[in-house]
Amino acid sequence: MFQVPLWLRTGGCRCNPCRVLLFILMIFSPSVMAAGDSKNILSFMTMALLLLITQLLASFVGKFRLPSVSAEMFVGICLGNFSLLGINLPDAIQNFGKDPMVLFLSDIGLVMLLFEIGLHFDPKTLKSSGVDSFVVAFLGAMFAVVLSVAFIGPVFLPKEGLESWLFIGAALAATSIAVMSRIFSDFGLVHTIESRIILGAALFDDIFGFALLGALAELVDGGEVSYMGILSSLGSAFAFLGACFLIGRPIVKVIVNLIAKKVDNSHAMALVILISLAFVGSYFASYFGLAPIVGAFAAGLMLGEDNLLVFSDEKAVQMINDYLKVIKSESDSLSFKYLEDRLVSARKEQFLSLIFPLKKIFLPLFFIVVGTELNVGIFFEKRNVFLVLVILALAIVSKLLSAIFLRCADRWIVGWGMVPRGEVGLIFLAAGRAYGVIVDPYFSILVAVVIVTTIVSPWVLSLLLHKRELV
Repeated sequence: MFQVPLWLRTGGCRCNPCRVLLFILMIFSPSVMAAGDSKNILSFMTMALLLLITQLLASFVGKFRLPSVSAEMFVGICLGNFSLLGINLPDAIQNFGKDPMVLFLSDIGLVMLLFEIGLHFDPKTLKSSGVDSFVVAFLGAMFAVVLSVAFIGPVFLPKEGLESWLFIGAALAATSIAVMSRIFSDFGLVHTIESRIILGAALFDDIFGFALLGALAELVDGGEVSYMGILSSLGSAFAFLGACFLIGRPIVKVIVNLIAKKVDNSHAMALVILISLAFVGSYFASYFGLAPIVGAFAAGLMLGEDNLLVFSDEKAVQMINDYLKVIKSESDSLSFKYLEDRLVSARKEQFLSLIFPLKKIFLPLFFIVVGTELNVGIFFEKRNVFLVLVILALAIVSKLLSAIFLRCADRWIVGWGMVPRGEVGLIFLAAGRAYGVIVDPYFSILVAVVIVTTIVSPWVLSLLLHKRELV
């Protein structure tokens, strides 16, 4: 019997509140309340060691321009497969991925990640590349889902149902914003047309993917999956996200402005609003029959980065304004506008950094847990290795085809930029496993595909960028 985790059940910061929240969660968790239990103490020690090892490994792989999620998955895979080496670990370590406290804390990290992705969605940034981004996202998602439902499922997973094929399609339709942002940032190419198209398409991919995830969650809970049911639930999910953005965003803006101007505009209040809105969004998504993480994403859409600017450090803002006055008198208007935009962007990042500690501490736990579920033993069979290669090829081709109609940008760069599935693909696979519709060996095979796309794409993209002499 599968137990659906909390995040799927339907129905650089110096800010002390982050540490206080962590302390409260630790103190009042069921594991700690059972005082004197050595197993619980060992769980804390295990968590501390794994987080430290993961961060050290992430720093190492970062030198090779690999995302930190690859380090987190590697730690989880090693933790879950020690038995293959004949090593018997203590129960607290062996069952780390099943510890209720670990699962709860990892859920918080996941909610913060999805909330942050929603925050980054800004229609203003899509003005110059919105149409191209939408076309690339739509084609990439369509090819991935169609290949999964019409080919991968019937040919390689005939015994699995339509819901399994759709979960696989959703995972293959995803694109990692974090991976692509890191690559273009490292090369100093954030403002190129290719970068804008890819990041915009990744955002559209997320909206489509989370709507599909919400629809599938509703259908799987209901126990009946059909094409008409999928379209109906998908429409409901899109309606929920659309209502959050078009109706909820103005309402949240009024409330946030009122709190900032009449009550408190400190960083502490901004932090409380960020966390509260993410949790409230998760609750209401569950209330409407969608996955809570879809609600966290919707909460980010409602708030938006711009609304964070009403919170401020008055002294810092005054210093910035005084500095801008001096610069404006000595610089041309174009340089001043560029500097002003950079300062506004820096202020947005300052507020987003408030939730960074929560995400940085708790999110690695989620990917470690997912890694523990991967069974390395299944790759000793040639058929499973063959499946990895076939699905990997289809996963890459589906994204390369997404850029086929582009005229204003390099198709190869955009295509390969859409290839890495990263953390979003893993979230969909974890959801499928939690619902019991993606089981081994297919879960391990698909996780391997996601990891390979996340590792290979940055290297290929680096070669393409060097070839164009952009770096």
